[in-house]
Amino acid sequence: TIYLVSALLTVILEIVFCVMLYLNIGLTYKYAPLAVISVLTFCVQIGPESFPNLLSSEIFPNHSRSKCKGILRAVSSIFSFAVLTCFPTIKTSLGLDGTYFLLALVLLLTLPPTYLYLPEAKDVDLNSVSQFYLPKASQFYLPKASQFYLPKA
Repeated sequence: TIYLVSALLTVILEIVFCVMLYLNIGLTYKYAPLAVISVLTFCVQIGPESFPNLLSSEIFPNHSRSKCKGILRAVSSIFSFAVLTCFPTIKTSLGLDGTYFLLALVLLLTLPPTYLYLPEAKDVDLNSVSQFYLPKASQFYLPKASQFYLPKA
């Protein structure tokens, strides 16, 4: 998926930028850090930054979609605020290269749970999304048919 690819590219580019800072490559190649940060910003905006807002309409059931989207947006804003508030302190203690390495590590650690536990809503009617939240014992999903079937007891 586009999220996984852009998140992995974000991790790789953060590590590349971290190495560039550590080795002072920007002193020799002045435009290299600018190019890496530009592509990094593009990848972040395609995936990790916009992902909660875009996907929230696909994963929440109709009856609670507006409340869940509001809660998700509030939590996302709180985390963004926390990262922006902590950035100067972390930069002072770890350095800019260590800070980017820490950000890459955190994003890398959040990818497996996101990939494993977030339901895939591709080819699913928005009215059927609430079926994702049925107990697993009573739900069977066939992605090709785009329908949910309840097994006979």
